[in-house]
Amino acid sequence: MMRRLLPLLLFLLTIAPLRAEEIPPVEVMGLLGSRELIGNIPFSPGEDQLGTAARAELDRIAGRLNAAGKQSKLIRIEGFSSSEETINLSMSRAKAVEEYLRETRKVATEIYLMGYGSSSDAQATARAEVALYDKLLPIGDAPVDSVIKKW
Repeated sequence: MMRRLLPLLLFLLTIAPLRAEEIPPVEVMGLLGSRELIGNIPFSPGEDQLGTAARAELDRIAGRLNAAGKQSKLIRIEGFSSSEETINLSMSRAKAVEEYLRETRKVATEIYLMGYGSSSDAQATARAEVALYDKLLPIGDAPVDSVIKKW
């Protein structure tokens, strides 16, 4: 029973938006393995376009990300938005990073996107983070209909 619920719990944890003050407990983060921040990708407030500094940071980390698949690592791009912005903007930031990595830098490993909701500091949250996690569980796309039916 627990084996069947664990993938659902992991899926729900990855889609739930979090604010900075709502960081999950250590036990929950343990399900995802260790988080290693690889890059902090800056964006201008209100924007989802990659600037010169963002592209330079992505170019710097591309080699490490290409090797991640061989190391059984999961790449997660986490977009952030301020209280004046929407969660859609945070996802657009993550998507812009993902497209650059795939199309320009040819990163071929699995990449998962995440958008986080608002925070009070607009300048600090106009970013996307690229992190590596240990791949502890077989993770794949789950059709929303099947997850809802099973729940």
